[in-house]
Amino acid sequence: MTTAVTAETWDAEVLRSDKPVIVDFWAEWCGPCHAVAPVLDRIVEEHSGEVRLVKLNIDEEQEIAQRYGIASIPTMILFRDGEPAAAAIGAQPKGSLERNLGLAARPYRSAGRGHRRDRPGSQLHRLLQQPGHPGPLGRR
Repeated sequence: MTTAVTAETWDAEVLRSDKPVIVDFWAEWCGPCHAVAPVLDRIVEEHSGEVRLVKLNIDEEQEIAQRYGIASIPTMILFRDGEPAAAAIGAQPKGSLERNLGLAARPYRSAGRGHRRDRPGSQLHRLLQQPGHPGPLGRR
């Protein structure tokens, strides 16, 4: 079951959760957000008891979205022990989301440079390397 989180429930639902939590940063007007929602539901269903899914509407909770550097939606961040552990940006197939969020049954091995969006030279990697940029994982 998916839970909507707000600023009031953020700490209890995400930061103090005893299980890893996938936070789906989304907005009602975002088509790709609606497309990825059933994929996330399926991932959580297949990992039942191991991970939780919550949704945060960025239009209603802008402060939290800004805190974690959310610049594109959908963005999914996996929190472990109250800290961002992995992230995926954009609507992706189930296998890609599982790999990017660290939930894949076995690691993906690419014959090329790799599939990770934050590999050296990628746009996300360059963004994360900019001085002072909080990035999608909300550096503090």
